[in-house]
Amino acid sequence: MIKITVKRAIVQVPTVMGSLRQRRPVAVHARCKQKIGYVRLTHFARRTADELSAALVQLKKQGMKALGIDLRFNPGGLLSQATRISDMFIEKGRIVSTKGRNVRERIWDATKPGTHTGFPIAVLVNHFSASASEILSACLQDHKRAVIVGERTWGKGSVQNVIQLEGGSSALKLTTASYHRPSGRNIHRFPNSKPTDVWGVMPDKGLEIKMSRLDMIRYQEYRRQRDVIQDGGPPKSDFVDTQLAKAVAHLNGTLNPKPKDDKKKDAKKPKDKKKDGKKNPKGATRRTPRTKRKTARRNPRATSKKRRHPRRTASRACVSAPPPPRRESAVATVPSPRPGRLEGLRFSCRPPVIMASCCWQSSRVVTRRLRR
Repeated sequence: MIKITVKRAIVQVPTVMGSLRQRRPVAVHARCKQKIGYVRLTHFARRTADELSAALVQLKKQGMKALGIDLRFNPGGLLSQATRISDMFIEKGRIVSTKGRNVRERIWDATKPGTHTGFPIAVLVNHFSASASEILSACLQDHKRAVIVGERTWGKGSVQNVIQLEGGSSALKLTTASYHRPSGRNIHRFPNSKPTDVWGVMPDKGLEIKMSRLDMIRYQEYRRQRDVIQDGGPPKSDFVDTQLAKAVAHLNGTLNPKPKDDKKKDAKKPKDKKKDGKKNPKGATRRTPRTKRKTARRNPRATSKKRRHPRRTASRACVSAPPPPRRESAVATVPSPRPGRLEGLRFSCRPPVIMASCCWQSSRVVTRRLRR
């Protein structure tokens, strides 16, 4: 009897995949004509950061201009891999911190070497994205390095230590702290947390797309068919991934922003017209020149005759009016030492002055007026 021992090699299950699994170590490809790269992280294992780094190198060789990172249904994994991947996309700043009871705060900061910049990123998450996937998405969102598309994440931000018991035959998992994103907000969802409280990672404004239970079942079936290597490719499916389509549309809009409306600019510019109002042979028209009469009507200050205030006009008219005609008073006889000299002489003055002279002024005053 012959015994043959076959030693099986270690099977490395890839954690970084693309939209379609092919016969190559890392299944990634550029999506659409705009060269949008797509990578899907199933979980965070020991080789996840190295696999993602190799995938980014391949995508850049293919001319990648934008990147989509799919973290949907990612339960998490190793914290060290989440911090390494976050460090690939930000040059400086805090990645994550842990805070606990009677425990010092631990902080993980980013470093500049090995950072991939120069292209926009969209991260896809859903309700089943938890732990390390929340750390990565929260870090990129707080540093404004990526936009979040999809649904609110699970909210698992607890730090758990594994304590081995009985020589390694059993173990105890003990929660000692909680994760906090760079902005300082808590990620963990406590038992008494409400939907209005701050926990997990929320999609960016305008990029929240929820999937129904039926759509999730169809997505998982669609995903299983594309993850298995098949001759002739996966079977055709009518399933439409609305969340992925939204992320691709956003990245396309970022790469090719819409130009501003030319109609608004043309409305501000004056039209070119001729004097007779007809079109020029070139197609443009000229505006007819305004006459002085129209200008005077629209701008009253431009006229030669200035309008005056009615009160001021009335006062000046009273001043410039001619004095009233003088009235000849009755014959007045002024007593004199020589009677008969001034007797019968007529003189003219204003009636108020005569009345005043008749009342209290002396004859000398009247005589002086007569001599004038």
